[in-house]
Amino acid sequence: KFIFVQDMRTGVTAWTKEAVEYLGLPSATMKDVATVVGALVHPDDYAKWKDEIDGVFAMEKKDCFCAYNIRNAKGIYVPCIQKGKMVLSDNGDPVIFTGSITIQKKDIELDAITDLPKHAQFIEDLRRMKKERGCLVMAVDIRRFTSVNSLYGYDFGSKTLYEIACFMKSVVGRMGRLYRSEGTEFLVLLDDCEVEDVNTIFAKFRDELAAFVVDGFTLNLDIFGGVLHTHNGSVSSQTVLSCVLSALEKAREEESYELVIFDDETQESHHKMM
Repeated sequence: KFIFVQDMRTGVTAWTKEAVEYLGLPSATMKDVATVVGALVHPDDYAKWKDEIDGVFAMEKKDCFCAYNIRNAKGIYVPCIQKGKMVLSDNGDPVIFTGSITIQKKDIELDAITDLPKHAQFIEDLRRMKKERGCLVMAVDIRRFTSVNSLYGYDFGSKTLYEIACFMKSVVGRMGRLYRSEGTEFLVLLDDCEVEDVNTIFAKFRDELAAFVVDGFTLNLDIFGGVLHTHNGSVSSQTVLSCVLSALEKAREEESYELVIFDDETQESHHKMM
């Protein structure tokens, strides 16, 4: 991930040393950065990239999110995701435009779209937590999210997932950690919480996403969730994951609007069945 910061008063943009080297930028600080970066954007992606950037600088939107292919210093186009946000003064004047360009690689620790830790990190954190005191894990998925991609396009769908991740992360706060799983699935590993706390978190997710606004569009998103609450620190991480995903699948099949909760007794039955 390469971070950049642009001073809107001077027009000077600062880049990290790693960005300069990887992208072959002329300098770590430069003016007219849109022209420099625009020259690196793949011709097939340039129009949507420019529309996204122009929308922020015209104050039509507060942030940008764009997936495209960018040319690196070796002349190879690689997939990336650019995120940016305009910071305003108290008077509403643009002061700083800051953001990042994340190169999408399969071996990176964070998911490129949501900036959340991925499945491997979840397993590692779960293994460490359950040894100490068991664990409380929630899995959440979004019903029929493919309709968002069909109606608005995959770039909009990716931005929606990013906005959802930011919202969910703010709700979870210090109570736990949020992860990106497969597709539209999210995992939450909760610390020192009770089942009542998980129900409260899920209710906040459900109520906000029922009328979730992205770039002025209101999306009626329907979620479902499963939970495993176990005090058994000896159960394997894979069994924990299998159980919470089974609870999630049960919620999907029942079209439940409440959490499906598995406990130690359910987990033991599930383990024997497996």
